[in-house]
Amino acid sequence: MGEHCYGDGNDGNCHFCSLANPHQPTYGTNAVAAYVAAKPYRAFNIDERGLTAQVYTTISNVGATFARNVERSVGVSIRAGPVPEEFEDLGTLTREEGKMVLAPGVDGFVIRNLRPLQRDELTKLMTPEGDLKIYAFGTITYEDVFGTPHVTTFCHAYYGIERLTHEGGYAY
Repeated sequence: MGEHCYGDGNDGNCHFCSLANPHQPTYGTNAVAAYVAAKPYRAFNIDERGLTAQVYTTISNVGATFARNVERSVGVSIRAGPVPEEFEDLGTLTREEGKMVLAPGVDGFVIRNLRPLQRDELTKLMTPEGDLKIYAFGTITYEDVFGTPHVTTFCHAYYGIERLTHEGGYAY
């Protein structure tokens, strides 16, 4: 497995990598295998109304063929301090029931509930540095049409007014 690292923790992505097989079958210069990625979508109820805070993560097949047996395990946590050095330190993953098939260009999603946020937490979340951050993180396992297994590991951090305020409400 090879690593495709992205993000430095300052753009909403954590210091973790997306794992993929660097030996995907190709035809000419175009990859013909599936490639499943996770993208941050939105955070909801990041306010003082007392509603449960939620994060939505988009699961996309950005490859050229179907992804089969797609399994998603996702967690959400709220943490102070720097991004944890180990993925396992973010918290517990919960597996979504069932297995998906994702066609090329198709999106699925996962919703995770945190809990209602307190006023002091909201203040710390809204700092530009993210004195407190909400993390959506997880792993996605799948097979491409050639039967080759793949794993994508992801982590998205939500914090700061520019990342949470959206059209009078709060979102990523």
